[in-house]
Amino acid sequence: MTMAKKLDVTQLPPDVAALLTAGEQPLVIERDGRPVAVIVSPEAYQRWQERGRRLFAVLDHIGERNLDRAESDVESTVQQAIDDVRAKRT
Repeated sequence: MTMAKKLDVTQLPPDVAALLTAGEQPLVIERDGRPVAVIVSPEAYQRWQERGRRLFAVLDHIGERNLDRAESDVESTVQQAIDDVRAKRT
């Protein structure tokens, strides 16, 4: 994963710095009413990075197990599994 850019809190305007220490909730930054960035706690960021690593490890494992199968065969198997899960929900 790429390394995050770092910025010292003293470089932020005082009102923004105060928001960072106000709580653990993510801080959504908007431009023209549209989200452009989110500031999260270091703990939340680390949890998301770890989840991403675990997800890609699973995907890599699945890919390795299916190297010898045709793409259409894998897609069919995946679609069948999705259909089975959906059928159990209803």
